[in-house]
Amino acid sequence: MVHKPVPCRLHVVLAHDAPVGVVFRRGPTEWIQVLRWNTGDDTFDPGQWFRGSIGGADLSPDGRYLFYYARKQRNWARRRVDPDVLIRWSAVSHPPYLTALALWPGGCAGFFSTNTRLVIDDSDAVPRFPQQEQCFPAELCVESLRTGGYGNRLSKARLDRDGRRDAPIEPRPGDGDDGVNSYVGPPTRLARANSADGNFEIFHDRVRNLGYRTEEYSAWDRRREVRTALPNGTEWAHWDQGNRLVWAQGGKLWALALPRDGVFEVDAAQMPIDLDPNKFEEIVSPDWARRW
Repeated sequence: MVHKPVPCRLHVVLAHDAPVGVVFRRGPTEWIQVLRWNTGDDTFDPGQWFRGSIGGADLSPDGRYLFYYARKQRNWARRRVDPDVLIRWSAVSHPPYLTALALWPGGCAGFFSTNTRLVIDDSDAVPRFPQQEQCFPAELCVESLRTGGYGNRLSKARLDRDGRRDAPIEPRPGDGDDGVNSYVGPPTRLARANSADGNFEIFHDRVRNLGYRTEEYSAWDRRREVRTALPNGTEWAHWDQGNRLVWAQGGKLWALALPRDGVFEVDAAQMPIDLDPNKFEEIVSPDWARRW
């Protein structure tokens, strides 16, 4: 039997006020490539590769700073020799580079509430400054909060900032708490309206499927009550800053303008880029990415 290659996985974080996104391309298994996406003209700037995992990423509204949580499991062996070697950390950098301007050992949750305010979920966190500048810039305020649980209140605040809300989800066959699905948790739905007129929403459903939690995305026209499912395997979807419907599927990014008749023609979507063929290459961050 010939096994079809598994495409890379993609996740994207979009800036709120600027046509900027950061794409995290995962594959092979342990490798992540970071790219900067200019959503205005669909051009891409390749950044660094990282061997490990990255999560909890956020962009400042103007797209200037990237906050992320990193984990490098392979460092356990080195840590036995050198206790200063980090396994987990959070950092602020200039995308598409991961070179830390400020770094919190152990890691913490965080997000940018404004261009000049970063909120982190650990009142005891003491940052390090790996570069020459040994402090935060005067215009950047870092607020530490102890929220009780890793990022619970911060996650809610970030959902509110991004205009996402909990929405009712219709029951489906197999949603009952039977022996297969009882430990998976109930189905949930997050909805996010587009910023142009609020008439369209993206539904992000987490549903049960034979004891596993799977994710589905769809677009909803409130006025006509028309729902359009995005392709199977969609792993991220959002409204970009130009109010296009954008999503990631099969190692590719897709973009579709708002329809006039309320029906999204998914087959008419444009593909800004196919990232599946990308291969690792050593990229060193430039000097400007090492300064605030």
